[in-house]
Amino acid sequence: MNAMNRLLVVIALCFTVQSRAAVTSVYESTTVKFEAGSTSLNASETAKLREAIQNAKAKGEVAKIEVAAWSDKDYPRGGKNLSKDDRKLADERISSIKGEIRDETSMFERIKAFNMAKGSHWLGRTLNTSGSKLDAVFAKKDTDALVREDFNLIKDEGAPSKAVVIFKIKDKE
Repeated sequence: MNAMNRLLVVIALCFTVQSRAAVTSVYESTTVKFEAGSTSLNASETAKLREAIQNAKAKGEVAKIEVAAWSDKDYPRGGKNLSKDDRKLADERISSIKGEIRDETSMFERIKAFNMAKGSHWLGRTLNTSGSKLDAVFAKKDTDALVREDFNLIKDEGAPSKAVVIFKIKDKE
């Protein structure tokens, strides 16, 4: 490879690193709880979600929103799905949260949703990954995928009858 080609590769890598740095690890997040069997949030949980939306807007431009919603049962182990009713319940909870977000912001099209009644998506499989393999899992993901901070929020805060909502804030540079 000649010197000019090397220089072009270095420049391309610099732009790639810079563009990845444009979205920082500034977050606003909340965990909302659903009543058993319910697909909609009660008034206090709706207020909690709206407050998180306002806090996110106050921090800067929201680049992306991630929602992980559970049914009334814990996420399945071994890559299996929960029952059809459980998957539907989690999907309807996601829709309910998306509706609240749509009412408060124009970011509806940038919502990444995870139905935690399904063990078949990569997030469900990763939740069952040992800590020693976790770095390799995240090293393979592109910039649109969850990063470790997002994953840890979902892993630590998520549970049956809950949903974790993460607002990623764009860097103000």
